[in-house]
Amino acid sequence: MQAVAPAVNEAASESGPDGNGGVATIAPPAGTAAPATGSSGGVRVVCDRQGGRAYYSDMLRRAFPEAMVTETHAGETQSRYEIAGVGEDGRHRHMHVLFLVEGERHHLPVALASMLAKLTRESMMARFNRYWCGRLPELKPTAGYGKEGCFREGERAKLVRCA
Repeated sequence: MQAVAPAVNEAASESGPDGNGGVATIAPPAGTAAPATGSSGGVRVVCDRQGGRAYYSDMLRRAFPEAMVTETHAGETQSRYEIAGVGEDGRHRHMHVLFLVEGERHHLPVALASMLAKLTRESMMARFNRYWCGRLPELKPTAGYGKEGCFREGERAKLVRCA
């Protein structure tokens, strides 16, 4: 997992506050784990659609630059892709990726992953708030969403001076 951490940080910083780095962050480990063609037809990955996005071809191509990414379906409720390539061991790899509206309602593993991600984020934001509000008690805790960002506009200068 340590080898993935730099990729996670890079994807998160490139994606900005909308969190669309998820595909690039998760794709390399999933691609590494894809079984060779012929062993049960490859890996099937189900994801919840992110922020109303309907097309993931470009993101998947960036995540798998050596593989062929084919969009097999794009509709109102789902987008499907096939990713094919050759693994480091020289064997052919194949993966089916489905992005589904309300994926959490239809697939228990997606719901569990979402719950874990939200719990992790809340825990990290609580630590973030404890750290900064402990140094500058006049700061108000933040959830880190939307225009609020990490802290309100007038509070950012105080953070820079404190750091």
